[in-house]
Amino acid sequence: MLRPRHIPTTVYLDASLRMAFRFALLAAVLAVVLAALRALFALPTDPALAVAVFLALGAVAAPLSVSGLRKQRRVPLAAASTGAGALFSFAWAALFCAAFVLWLEHFRDAPAGLLEYAAAVVLAGGIGALLSILPSPFVARRRGL
Repeated sequence: MLRPRHIPTTVYLDASLRMAFRFALLAAVLAVVLAALRALFALPTDPALAVAVFLALGAVAAPLSVSGLRKQRRVPLAAASTGAGALFSFAWAALFCAAFVLWLEHFRDAPAGLLEYAAAVVLAGGIGALLSILPSPFVARRRGL
């Protein structure tokens, strides 16, 4: 049975949310480990590291999911679905980068000017779009996808 070459945005969103949830669990485990190290051994660990890890991994959740779905369904590079996935990944990575810059600005006292903010968001979005085009093995084979 041939699979359709077009991948709807809802499928991209579903796969990206599943991967972001896995990354959130990973960040939660990291937060617990850091809290335990701080409580048991009085190590100077920063629990905010878990937030930074989640936002960094969350930014690549959509690009990895999109590229995995494209590889799984054998969607060619010149397909319209590739462009839609790259645009989705650009917006996803830019959103997570914006959240990271806001988090740094408000909770870590690292002020960012508008130009630095825009440059970071556009660069993160561009990297997300590029990662979505490259083939990735990070989405497991499942029925119905």
